Amino acid sequence: MSEYTLDNLKPYMLTCKNISKFTRYIDDVKVVPKVKEYKSETVAKSVFIPYQDDKLFWIFYYINSGYVEYNMVGSNSYSVEIAEKIKLVDVMKSKKSIFKEFKLRKINDNINELLSNAFISFKTFELLCIIYNISFVIIKNNMFHKIISDDASEVYIIHIINGLYGCEKINTDELKNYEMNRFEIANYDKPILSVGSFKVDELIDIAKMLDVPFDDIHGKKLNKRDLYLSIASKINNFFES
Repeated sequence: MSEYTLDNLKPYMLTCKNISKFTRYIDDVKVVPKVKEYKSETVAKSVFIPYQDDKLFWIFYYINSGYVEYNMVGSNSYSVEIAEKIKLVDVMKSKKSIFKEFKLRKINDNINELLSNAFISFKTFELLCIIYNISFVIIKNNMFHKIISDDASEVYIIHIINGLYGCEKINTDELKNYEMNRFEIANYDKPILSVGSFKVDELIDIAKMLDVPFDDIHGKKLNKRDLYLSIASKINNFFES
């Protein structure tokens, strides 16, 4: 019985003969190398948003001192702000001559502002950036104002949206992306040239850029003077906090 059973099992045993017979029906299996997937990565820019009341001062402090120093201020914001502003008064007094190049007037008002006002103005912020060679662009309502030094490699963009202030750092080669389709305000003390400096078509182009209507309520085009006044009104509000 056992001999009979053993003979019957021989066809299923893993003998050299059987292995050779079975494997001739197996196709070669080609191993396909696994392709590594590469996911595109988007690097999010870091935007600094000050929580203190004097937004422009603390943006200046953050830019000039760095994030670590700013973060160490903690709950001492008020005392640090007062101490820093006292120092900056002396610095501004000693550097008044450099502002002539930028055609900025009445600098003494801004020096006094540091200690007498709760918030610094755009002009005072600008003066501080000039002293410390900080290149910046302020963007608000399709308009921008900038001071960029010739040797700048980095620029700080200050966004103002519905009263919210944010600051980000970019490379100078990215600057054109922020200036595109925006009207440039070249000078703080004189935000817009006189009406005689513009042609009607130029004013219409500016109006389109700033979303200023160039037709009256009856659909009739505004005359040059009225169109200029509408544009000037919006531009002059750029430096309002």
